[in-house]
Amino acid sequence: RLGDNFPVTGVGKKWTQRLVRKHSDHLHMGWSSPLDEKRGRAVNPHTNEAYFKLLHDTITQNRILEEDTYATDEIGVTEGSGTRERVI
Repeated sequence: RLGDNFPVTGVGKKWTQRLVRKHSDHLHMGWSSPLDEKRGRAVNPHTNEAYFKLLHDTITQNRILEEDTYATDEIGVTEGSGTRERVI
């Protein structure tokens, strides 16, 4: 909504926490968990292709705009195996 009025300096350090608090009925913060062995083995060309086909079909069927999709390329794989991060 801000368009050209978005601050050049970006958002503040507590922006994420305030966003989650304001929309707590829909958003929740938690901790990521390391990729377990079964999920790790599931990441292969076949499952990736099936995932992106399902994603494409869902976006097309529901007319979801590109700017309304977030982190759809990650397939639940977190960087730094064994590390935990805060996630929304």
